[in-house]
Amino acid sequence: MTDAEIATVDFLIEKIKGAKTEEEKSEYTNVWRNAICKHSKIQEYYCGVKVPFPSHFCCDFCLEDELFQLWRSGVHTIGSCCGHGIMQPYIQVIGGDSVKKMHELGYDELPVDEHGNGVNCYMPKTFLP
Repeated sequence: MTDAEIATVDFLIEKIKGAKTEEEKSEYTNVWRNAICKHSKIQEYYCGVKVPFPSHFCCDFCLEDELFQLWRSGVHTIGSCCGHGIMQPYIQVIGGDSVKKMHELGYDELPVDEHGNGVNCYMPKTFLP
C-alpha cells in the first residue's frame, strides 16, 4: 500500500471508532466497505485490523464488532473472512458448544464443499459489500 492509502485506512478506522452516532458510524463504515474492503484482494489483509482480544490476531475490519459479540457470548472462532465482495463470507467456529451457540444465536450454517472445506462455517450477520 502507498502512504496515501495507509493514511486513508487509518483515517477511516479512526472515524468509525470515534463516531458519535450510529448514523455516522454507518456512513463511514459504508465508505470503508466500498473504498477499502471491496478492493482488497483475498490474503492481502489491507482491510484487516489487529485485534488484542482474545489473543493478538487480525480479522477483517467489517467483521470485528460481530466477532467481539460472539466471543463475549462464549463462541470460539478459528477463522473468518468478509469475502471482499467476491466470495462467500464466513465465520468458522470450533467446539460443540460454539456450534450449539451459533445455532442458538440464529446463524445460518454454510455447506461444506466437495473437498471437505467449510466445516462449522456460518454466514456473518454483518452487512457486507
